[in-house]
Amino acid sequence: MNTNTPVPDYQKQFSKRTVLNYLAAFLSPFGYSGFSAMLFSTYISFVYTEYLGVSAAAIASVVSVGVIVDGVTDFLMGMVMDRVITKWGKVKHWFFLSAVPVAISMYLIWAVPQSAGSTFKIVWAFISYNLFCTLLTTVRVPAQTLPALVTDDEQVRTNLAWISAIGIGIASAAIGWIVSPMLGAMGESIVTFRIIAAICAVGTVIVLVASGLFTTEQRDGSEWKTIKEVYVASNGGKEETVWQQFGNLIKNKYYCRYLLINILQGAGTYFIFGVMAYWVQFVAGDLTKVGIVTTALNIPNLVGAALYILAAKKLSSKQICLYAIIIQAVCAVIMWIVGAKMWTILIVLMFIKSFFGGVTTPTCLVIIPQIADYGEWKTGSRQEGLCASGFMVLEKIVIALATAITGFVLSANGYEGGGVASAQAVSSINFLFLGLPAIFLILGAFSWLLYDLDDEKMARYRAEVEQRKASILEEMNKGE
Repeated sequence: MNTNTPVPDYQKQFSKRTVLNYLAAFLSPFGYSGFSAMLFSTYISFVYTEYLGVSAAAIASVVSVGVIVDGVTDFLMGMVMDRVITKWGKVKHWFFLSAVPVAISMYLIWAVPQSAGSTFKIVWAFISYNLFCTLLTTVRVPAQTLPALVTDDEQVRTNLAWISAIGIGIASAAIGWIVSPMLGAMGESIVTFRIIAAICAVGTVIVLVASGLFTTEQRDGSEWKTIKEVYVASNGGKEETVWQQFGNLIKNKYYCRYLLINILQGAGTYFIFGVMAYWVQFVAGDLTKVGIVTTALNIPNLVGAALYILAAKKLSSKQICLYAIIIQAVCAVIMWIVGAKMWTILIVLMFIKSFFGGVTTPTCLVIIPQIADYGEWKTGSRQEGLCASGFMVLEKIVIALATAITGFVLSANGYEGGGVASAQAVSSINFLFLGLPAIFLILGAFSWLLYDLDDEKMARYRAEVEQRKASILEEMNKGE
């Protein structure tokens, strides 16, 4: 008798189903990051201070509060995603529901009347920014959980994470490719940025709908119903409450440790993007160089992601991330020392630093599903949505702090916009762009020493989870 069990499509690396999921993983970052979030994080403060006459401190306050609100909605979306399940599963439907609303909201913030008063512009920015961030959450959280939800095969997850990282790298750089040529062709003005926003909005709709069409999850609605029944049976016949959801997340020690890592790694990154336009304008001396800097910060990620595929064959996820962040920290320190005056050396180091950042990006996308797997072993509750959104909440807090500090530091050092910055303001811009990221990367390297979840432990946890499920289902069937 043939005892070989057929391998399901979602565990095959190159089945039609898996290839379409690869396409979804590649395209979705253009919708939730490249065409949308990167446009905001890179240019919103610059546009409002330079072209709309709003003070740096005021727009920094608006964005900071908005990012905190966005973080709260991220967390809520994680809970909603784990509870609202359709016939397709947890993810697919959100791409269709949110594509058009996200696109409309991302244009609104740039549509503020230029002749309006400063208070009106600030209120407009606050409302439109929060609307955009809230709607973006409804696609970003689901998209970030694709590696965990479309397969349980580690190699397919690795491939998905790699492809997603490539998508993120291209998507992040794409905004520079759009902005720089248009600024050169049409001139630096609010009208140009409105046209750019409209183009990005249309692109967002296209890639999000395509991502939804390509996505097929491992478990459909009926299978998630069974998983829920198993949890209820193991929880004394009670469904998981919201407080239990949160409590089960906190019980996941690897989730908490990884939060610390993300705080330190993320802080440096968001200072860079938050102050990049100012740095290019006032330190490098030419705003059109933003395309070069954006490319140097993002494109090497693609090559770095390829290294991850090779490195993963011999090194653990922790080893890859630790070695990569040490190299990043060294490059960042040297960049801080040489500065913009040694432009060629600076850009080369930026490429190297970004290259090794690309190595860590797909690795981290594999670690998050593993953390969700451990959480199921620890508590019986599977929380892909809440686990992913929890990291996003922290990300928003870091962004808010970075944005607020940037705005207040600039204002405290005499920067008032209008294309003029004092020597003291230029010095502070340089420190925020080059100095702080170096410090945070050094601390991030030390934080990896606290993380010890490896492949051997994961294999044991998964086996025990499956045994537990089989036992509970057997008891449930006997009861019937």
